[in-house]
Amino acid sequence: PCGVIAIDDCSPFDITAIRDQYPEVEWMATTANRGPYHACNLAMSRVTADWVAIQDADDVACGYRIEHAIDLMAKKGGHVFTANMVNFASDTIDPGSRLAARLQGRQLVESADGDNLTMVNGTMVIATEVFRQLGGFAEFFAGADYEFCQRLKCSAVKVCVSDVVVG
Repeated sequence: PCGVIAIDDCSPFDITAIRDQYPEVEWMATTANRGPYHACNLAMSRVTADWVAIQDADDVACGYRIEHAIDLMAKKGGHVFTANMVNFASDTIDPGSRLAARLQGRQLVESADGDNLTMVNGTMVIATEVFRQLGGFAEFFAGADYEFCQRLKCSAVKVCVSDVVVG
């Protein structure tokens, strides 16, 4: 099965027009904004597919992202995929910028090939079973992806890394 689950976590924006445009999407809503990780965990409680691609409202994904991820994991026997987003791949990031500050000190995950990386949520594709086995995201308002990466690093889960820009 394949589908899209979208969660309105009390966005200040009126999403009625968007919701009406995509009737095939399963829409959920929270009664309070408890952050993106709570919303992700809530969506994961409804997932029936084998694989999940996590996508924040402000992320852009290339059309080939999921297919590329699943193909690579099938070849390498992985359960988690991560790659790069164009805004993180740029070699023109000003070292004094907010983005450079955000990237500094990121938790690293060791890849299946022994490389280190920063796992960016907007590129992650993960086996639903693995996400659940690891207990999902900690429900911090921010930074839970770093904590999740640490649990992932301590597990025996194989992470596949691609240098392809997928978002």
